[in-house]
Amino acid sequence: MSWGIHTILNLKHCNPAAIRSRLVIQTFSDHVVRSIKMEQYGQTQIQHFGKDDKLGFSFQTHLTTSHLCGHFAEEINAAFLDCFSCKEYDPAIVESIARLYFLPANVERVVLKR
Repeated sequence: MSWGIHTILNLKHCNPAAIRSRLVIQTFSDHVVRSIKMEQYGQTQIQHFGKDDKLGFSFQTHLTTSHLCGHFAEEINAAFLDCFSCKEYDPAIVESIARLYFLPANVERVVLKR
């Protein structure tokens, strides 16, 4: 028996405009939360920060059952996303929504039972 599901997505060669857009990131987070039928706790936090070539947005959405978060690496047009919940959900849904919003050329997905 597991406590929850942790989906890890590495998205490579994303659409540069999408990973640099606060609105796209917010809309992505909202879409995932609705689609996997989670309850959001508070507001999504989205910050743009970094130094030199390590700039990018990071976001975190608290769920009553855990979190959805990610970091966007502008230098390499990549996204690194995590979704963990003790409530069951389909990791393929999270991946398909990420593909829709960030248009990556390559996606690596790892799903852990915790």
